[in-house]
Amino acid sequence: MAFKLFNDMKKRGATIKPNWYTSLFNACANSPWDSEENLVRIDRLRANMAQKGIEPNRTHFHAMIKAYGRCGAIESAFAVVDDMRASDNLEIKISAETFNFLLQACISDRMKGFRHAVVTWEKMMIMKIKPNIYSYNLFLRAIRECSIQLPKNLKQLPSARRSDKNEDISTVSNKFPEILSPFPGKLKENIGIVEIISLEENNRLRVESQARFPLIQQRTNAELQALLNFPENRLAILGGLRAFTTQLEIHKIAPDLKTVTELVQIVSPTEITDIMMILEAHNLKPDIHFFNMVMKKYVRWNQKKNARETIGILGRYHLNPNIMTWGILALAADTWIDAVKLLKEMDVLGITPNEHIMGGFLVNACRAYDPRYIVHLLEEHVCRKLKPDEVFVDRIEKFQSDVHKAMLDVECGREVRPRRLEAIVQTEEFNEYWMKLKLRLKTWLKEVGGVTKQEIPWGKDYDERLQRLKAKKYDIE
Repeated sequence: MAFKLFNDMKKRGATIKPNWYTSLFNACANSPWDSEENLVRIDRLRANMAQKGIEPNRTHFHAMIKAYGRCGAIESAFAVVDDMRASDNLEIKISAETFNFLLQACISDRMKGFRHAVVTWEKMMIMKIKPNIYSYNLFLRAIRECSIQLPKNLKQLPSARRSDKNEDISTVSNKFPEILSPFPGKLKENIGIVEIISLEENNRLRVESQARFPLIQQRTNAELQALLNFPENRLAILGGLRAFTTQLEIHKIAPDLKTVTELVQIVSPTEITDIMMILEAHNLKPDIHFFNMVMKKYVRWNQKKNARETIGILGRYHLNPNIMTWGILALAADTWIDAVKLLKEMDVLGITPNEHIMGGFLVNACRAYDPRYIVHLLEEHVCRKLKPDEVFVDRIEKFQSDVHKAMLDVECGREVRPRRLEAIVQTEEFNEYWMKLKLRLKTWLKEVGGVTKQEIPWGKDYDERLQRLKAKKYDIE
């Protein structure tokens, strides 16, 4: 639509203004439609600017980086920065804001964005550009959301041993974040950013870092890849929480609430106390979202008692739990007794459980292979007149399938997976409630009024609308 308006204005004889191009780049960046089509528009838009003799300014370049990054063309985003450096316009200077847009581009690549973010950060340090708090927050987000793909031909390192998914890498350096530099040797200031990100020889870990840090050296490529799939380990290999806070002090930057909320999601549970100390030291008032992330961290690390105890801290900060808080607490309800207690607390506060909360209870029930828990959940749906969604019903069907297969394997003398299920399905209590569950499911769906179907984003006619837009080919005329 933005390009259609642009073409209509030109037909009406309107004088083209440079800020119109900024708006068009932003339209490509924010478009939910086909990224490939948007990339074509971005390239044609740049070509049109050159044809009209419009020299891009700093705002234009930043909009280009944003557009390329959000459309997944990360190398093109880096190439724009090199164009900025090569520009003869003295007003165009690469700043922290420029690198912030680059970090956003890195975050768009979930598979390799962590590596790109490390490259970007170190390049910023080499160019002696001081990051701001937004830079730090974006870098933390890259650590949290993005992984790193190690090359398959990376030489296996000696003394390899099996790794645990919850194993933490201890602090291996006080330098942040050049430990995992994905390029050989020392970067020079005059090297273009796109060269760093695209050269084939740079798709490996720096040999020096492998030699200096034993915990990297002791692992094969596959084991190191498994460790780096967890954000806690990605932060740890960059120096950990202490190195991060030290770097903030060096740049004389005070963390904000966004910073500590990001940190809480990528540190180990043992460091939650340190995060609380950071809050107090900088007089930051946490919101309910922060505590939701704390509880979610505890639940993910199977420290559910700590998650339930966190709710008691809210009063100290005059906060009230929201619906997301109850959903996380539902994931901490391991037994039906815990679920009943939580539902009673919600009733006292006048909060009606939604499908996500009931789904959280069901996750624990299925994980514990507890048909009694599931039967009670079915009855709660009937009593509260709640309609289950497709995810809830699918999870029950998968539970039935897994249990049925385990029973057949036991009868045939085959190995049961998981092994603990073999003992569970042979108990008298399990079989009693297993039969009750099967009988209850025959009429349960009719009693609750069927299943709530999930709505497709952007409406049911998403595909039709997308095809219509492609057919119209709104572009620069």
